[in-house]
Amino acid sequence: MEAGLLAATAPHWHLTSSEVALAAAVLVAAVSIVSLAVTNTTTNRRDRREARLDLATRQLNDFYAPLVILLDQDGLVHERLSQGKGTNWHILDNVENVLAHPVDGPLARSIISINERIRDILETKSGLIGDRMPSSFARFLSHQTMLEQALSGKPYVKELEAARYFPKQFEDDIRAGYQRVLDRINRELGDQ
Repeated sequence: MEAGLLAATAPHWHLTSSEVALAAAVLVAAVSIVSLAVTNTTTNRRDRREARLDLATRQLNDFYAPLVILLDQDGLVHERLSQGKGTNWHILDNVENVLAHPVDGPLARSIISINERIRDILETKSGLIGDRMPSSFARFLSHQTMLEQALSGKPYVKELEAARYFPKQFEDDIRAGYQRVLDRINRELGDQ
């Protein structure tokens, strides 16, 4: 008896074929909209990830990696140049002797050449730093200018103590930036 009572009180749905078609069309449209939203969100995330990966790759390839390689070259030449001269030996403290020496002069000019390439990268690609520019970059540029002037026989301002010697912090900042970008690339690739 209960089943009969439920059947008697339950509403009877009698949909026409056009109502069924309309309901199906609404359902298809709703599923399509949800699917489009999910696809759009996924695509946007993927596009943002690819843009971050592209930027980090450009930072590494166009800025940090070339600078690391040039700093390594600079270090090797400076090591050879200062060999046997003591740990506190600096080119700018010995300009006359360096220029007069048949091996040291060309080695010092080699450092100038390497530093010019570093300067070119700093001046043309520094927008790839992705952060504020460290003050060590300006100290390196001042040091390079001073070294270049001294080795070309031009007068230079010896009193710029901050630029007198190669700013070790510059190398540290470049290597830290290189590692930071490399870590970011590895994280992005690990999130695939």
